[in-house]
Amino acid sequence: MTGKMKILTICGVMLLGVLLGACTMGASSIGEGSTSSSGGVVVWLDQPASDATLPMAPFKLKAHAILPGGSISSIVFLANDMPVGTTNTSTTNGLAYGEVDWNPVAPGWYNIQARVMSGGGAALSGTARICIASPSASAGTCGIIANQITPSVTPIETPSVTPTATHTETPTPGKITFILGAAPSPVYVGRCSSDLPTSVRIDAVPSDATGAIEVTLHAWMENAAGDRQELPPVAMMNDGQGKFLATVDMSGLDPKILEGKAGRLIYTASLMNEKKEFYAVSPEQSVALMPCIATSTPAPVMIKLGASPDLVYNGYCTQGEPHIATFEGSPSDMSGILEADLRVWLENYTGWRFELMNKAMTQSGNAFTSSLDVGQVDPKLLEYRPGRLVYVMSLLNSNKQTFASSAEQSIGLVPCGGTPTLVPPVKDTLPPTINGGASSNKVYFDAKGIGCSPTSVKITANVSDPSGLQYVVMYWYWAESGNPNTAQYVQMSGSGTSYYYLFSPDHANDSFVYWFKAADVYNNISQSGSFNIQSLACVRSRKVVTVTPVPKFITAVPYRIIKTPTKVIFKPIIK
Repeated sequence: MTGKMKILTICGVMLLGVLLGACTMGASSIGEGSTSSSGGVVVWLDQPASDATLPMAPFKLKAHAILPGGSISSIVFLANDMPVGTTNTSTTNGLAYGEVDWNPVAPGWYNIQARVMSGGGAALSGTARICIASPSASAGTCGIIANQITPSVTPIETPSVTPTATHTETPTPGKITFILGAAPSPVYVGRCSSDLPTSVRIDAVPSDATGAIEVTLHAWMENAAGDRQELPPVAMMNDGQGKFLATVDMSGLDPKILEGKAGRLIYTASLMNEKKEFYAVSPEQSVALMPCIATSTPAPVMIKLGASPDLVYNGYCTQGEPHIATFEGSPSDMSGILEADLRVWLENYTGWRFELMNKAMTQSGNAFTSSLDVGQVDPKLLEYRPGRLVYVMSLLNSNKQTFASSAEQSIGLVPCGGTPTLVPPVKDTLPPTINGGASSNKVYFDAKGIGCSPTSVKITANVSDPSGLQYVVMYWYWAESGNPNTAQYVQMSGSGTSYYYLFSPDHANDSFVYWFKAADVYNNISQSGSFNIQSLACVRSRKVVTVTPVPKFITAVPYRIIKTPTKVIFKPIIK
């Protein structure tokens, strides 16, 4: 074994030991059942320890997760099944760590868990059951009333799913029963092209809600194969007469889970007491669920995103230079948005990047905001030369899936080093002009490989003023199946003043309509006129065969003169 191979082997053994040590340490701190795995993801709680008694004061919840060869996007901490904090992670080495500050709202028993979201699946850790004690509680008890021990939550067995029913009394194990109802049935999911009901109203009447401080609705989408997708829980409202109501809007959800077939919306109601414990849960009920088949493509969600000031500073500054960047983004459509995330990178003059922030933005009306203090960023990352803060905003739906993202934008970033700072540049107010076209105004769709040419064309766009250019995109649609309001867009490749896109048609006998749009870092935007390319079908041409008649040949006999022989007359000789 060579010396290099020995070093790699030793490093591999050390790394395995670190990971195994982390897993063992997490498991031993809170006891058996503290880890969980799903789709290759393993997650465990580091803190708190199970059966611990803690004062009613802020406390840090900590957890680790492993996904070999994958990427873990977030760690969510739960207290009695309710989210109390999230750590967004951007690690690519498969090992992630998260912690949040948790402030319990009341004394009593709490079940603490950590849930991991990743590209390889989701996983839930084991449960750490802890007691948040009050100073007035007597020794050996958990709660605010002396000599009273809060009982643990009684597990409830969920019976098999019953057929669609409305206002049917369904007994729950124990003393409490529920009367549940939902209307209409069926209800539709997705963006419907006609006036179909996409929201369902669900009501629950528990037989005894005296000790309930909250009634929660839990719902799932279930397809024909029995696969389920959980929806966010909804707090039900009391109508003042013992009936609790909630409305579930299905219009912003993705109907793909139904795979084009009828399914069900499964729902249950649960009661929570003042100790934040679910002590009664109804059996599952359902209404019929149908996918919407949209007749037109919904317009893409556009995001208007900006930051201020135009220039921020990092490092040792002496003249009160601005070092806090404030970001604000406004989506064109707020429906279906669960969360808006912002990622920010430092980029030096060579184009090398370092991620500074990746977290959820704060919603304010129809906009989302966030801020970042770059004053403590090491100016060595910029090599003591001016660079940029590059940022992008993403929108997440109720399934924590990204369905829209803005183009990358940037503001200037200048290092301080005790020397006089640079004078901020004058803001550019002139929009870039853009024009272009394709290398050919017709192209062939050659599905059978006949050999027509061209089967692709190069579409180019020229920008007259590339200073501070943020993006160049091409909008397009097929003339026979769309219109400008349903146009799609693609980011064009290139740099400086020249950009391009290679277009190959996916069908024939149609007109491909396109135009360009460009914007700089100061939100100066310009747009070109529209162009079109005719997509033709490539067919094998028929060969015209010319038949040449075969000439008839006549054999000529040479003309010969035949002389007639002279008659010879024989006369007898008479003697």
